[in-house]
Amino acid sequence: MNQYLLFDLDGTLTDPKLGITTCVQYALHSLGIEEEDRDKLEPFIGPPLKDSFMDFYQLDEARAEAAIEKYRERFKDRGMFENEVYPGIRRMLYRLKKNGAVLAVASSKPEVFVKKILEHFHLTGYFDVIVGSELDGRRVAKEEVVREALRRLFPGGDMDHDNIVMIGDRKFDVFGAKDNKVVSVAVSYGYGSMEELKEAKPDYIARSVRELEALLMRGRRKGREKAVVNWHKPGIGTKTWKIFFPILFYFVVSDVLRMLVLILVQNSASILPGQVIRYDEAGRMAGLTGDVSAVVNVFLFLAVFLILYFLMGRSDLIQEKFAFQIRNANERRGAGICSRSVQGKKRLLLVLTEGIFLACLGAGVATGCNFLFSLTGLTQVSAAFRQVSQQQMTAGLLIGLLLYGVISPMTEELIFRGIVFTRLKRYFSLTVSVVLSSLVFGIYHGNVVQALYGFLAGCLFAWLYHKSGSFGWTVALHGFFNITGFCLSYYRVFESPLYGWQGCIAAFLLAALSLLAVGKVERIKAE
Repeated sequence: MNQYLLFDLDGTLTDPKLGITTCVQYALHSLGIEEEDRDKLEPFIGPPLKDSFMDFYQLDEARAEAAIEKYRERFKDRGMFENEVYPGIRRMLYRLKKNGAVLAVASSKPEVFVKKILEHFHLTGYFDVIVGSELDGRRVAKEEVVREALRRLFPGGDMDHDNIVMIGDRKFDVFGAKDNKVVSVAVSYGYGSMEELKEAKPDYIARSVRELEALLMRGRRKGREKAVVNWHKPGIGTKTWKIFFPILFYFVVSDVLRMLVLILVQNSASILPGQVIRYDEAGRMAGLTGDVSAVVNVFLFLAVFLILYFLMGRSDLIQEKFAFQIRNANERRGAGICSRSVQGKKRLLLVLTEGIFLACLGAGVATGCNFLFSLTGLTQVSAAFRQVSQQQMTAGLLIGLLLYGVISPMTEELIFRGIVFTRLKRYFSLTVSVVLSSLVFGIYHGNVVQALYGFLAGCLFAWLYHKSGSFGWTVALHGFFNITGFCLSYYRVFESPLYGWQGCIAAFLLAALSLLAVGKVERIKAE
């Protein structure tokens, strides 16, 4: 899981107040300006020096340049070392690095000084890339510094913006992150006031090094995959392979396991009970009987899920969870609102409520689509669909609910949302990723009816996964879809008075209301 963390230096990793303010006093003194109160010089920490001298002391450009020269005269010998690392920073960097993060420094301070300060405090080894401004005045704006840091991390230009985080203590760090379309985390223990940071609207505000560490470590305890710097831009072939290889792998593993089961059954036919094997009119073995076939499918789906999860899916699920938590961290911090017990009760009530609405959503869409496709005659066009439907009905109620309501949704969601959709978002916009993953999910079903149904359902599953950040809820919604479709046929609803255009419209109306309700619950959870 590649997560790239860019840190500002002053006010974020180190407290430079003594060195910076003393050097500013020295520079102002050279211009005949006396400032005894070093606290008044704190605004110089963070933004470019030239801007600060011109803004705070109304110096023209020439005098500001002269002040910078005097500032650096003292800073390079003494000022840069009048500095200290914030308590807890070393521990945080160690843990982040150990758990796979790629770390970088992006500072408006001249790069030569940044490197010397990091070397002085023995922090250089934690960072893969160190970027600052140039002594000649180039690359001083924070957006330029961040852009250069990203260029060095991703020289090919291809990056996963959701998993890149800029951390700093001033509004300039937030603006630099936003300008480069990466996640912004502001720290209020530095030199930016809370009012300044809130006005800048970062994705998250950390009030302490401990809170920052807790945020950046989310999800890392479960996965120790080492991140690597992306030195090469992946071409279209590499992207296609990374995205669609899991599907190919799924088909290969499924076919191999199914073939092994078939060979085992053929070799054991003489000793197996007669009710286990199904024979054709010529007396040749045609397969397994309904319930037995469904049981075998349960174990096949479960085996494929476990293989895919541990080989590739686990890393993608953890990475998507991290990206979701960063995107929504401010809204979901829940600090100081109510007691833990009340939070726990409220959360349980919200979970139960959302589960009910998701069940209604799945039932509504599945019933509406099944009725619509049947009423329009679409189900009669596809012989492949009728064959699949007949095969599904050979399973008994309990084993059918287990297979279609739990096991197959779990496996398919891991592939198409947990892996394929997550990987698509690294290279494409959210909308394109939703459409492409859903299109592939529809084609995967192999017939025109289920392809259309799968595409619509896939869009809904992808939306829910991105919106809630919960793989479990996505599996649940998929299960509600499948259970509804299974029960419609099992209980012969198509022969009941419910079947008709009125029932179809009512089902879609239920789905629409449930979708609005799920969105409302998600907004309440974020408050």
